[in-house]
Parts: sequence; C-alpha cells; structure tokens
Amino acid sequence: MNKDLKKYFTTGEFSKLCGIKKQTLFHYDEIGLFSPEIKRENGYRYYSYHQF
Repeated sequence: MNKDLKKYFTTGEFSKLCGIKKQTLFHYDEIGLFSPEIKRENGYRYYSYHQF
C-alpha cells in the first residue's frame, strides 16, 4: 500500500480518541459494524481522521 500511514491512527490511538477499548474496535470490525480504512497483511489496522 502506498498510502502515507502518518495520516492515519492506529487502533490504540483511535480507541483513545473515541474513549473505547481496542477490543471494542476489533469486535466492531469482526461483525462488520465499523471497519478500519486500512487493514495490512500483518494484521495492523489504521483508521482515518474522517472515521472519527
């Protein structure tokens, strides 16, 4: 992926901004309720400012 990851939040950063646990974001992604904009092959997830 050629996107500049500095423009994105990690799961930990995004969960702190939202005031929820990282596990909640993982669960939302698992059930299809709310998914990160980028999912890397290594399992890392990245959320954009617009998702906040």
